[in-house]
Amino acid sequence: MNDIGISVEGESDKKVLEEIIGKLGLDAYVDVILLPRAGGKTEQLKHLEKIIFGKLRNYRKVIILVDYDDSKEWENKFKTKTGDLKNKPGAKNKEIILHFARQKIEAWLLGCYPKDILKDVASEDTDEVIDPVSLIENFEKKERNDKDFRYIKTADGKRIAERNELKHFRHEFLQDF
Repeated sequence: MNDIGISVEGESDKKVLEEIIGKLGLDAYVDVILLPRAGGKTEQLKHLEKIIFGKLRNYRKVIILVDYDDSKEWENKFKTKTGDLKNKPGAKNKEIILHFARQKIEAWLLGCYPKDILKDVASEDTDEVIDPVSLIENFEKKERNDKDFRYIKTADGKRIAERNELKHFRHEFLQDF
């Protein structure tokens, strides 16, 4: 059985997470797969069992990483479904972990910038930032002197993660490794 299988929502999440995992220098085999996108969280929830007992069936530890998106309703739905799946016979020798990236995985990238990126928000806790993409865009616009800069998840997320040291990614999610 392989070590760790991780399921994420989107391509940008996959790229950022692969970069972080690469910097961890783990002794474990880690595979990152995408959750189905069409239909948003409804489809993700619907396919959860297929992901855990299908694509990730050969992993001893399965981590389901979902953007929180400030939704207690979806948090409860995912927790209930994951709890039900943990009681299935196929889960006997498998650790299933549900983790929410609050609000989005881009919030983790805010730690890669100088602390003053958070000067206009209520909390210095990057997980509490509701719209991390706008902070990234505003910082990059000023830094590049380019008022038209737009954050492109699949390209910029990986680039931001690549250029920074692992210390920027100290996050509770990483304790699952």
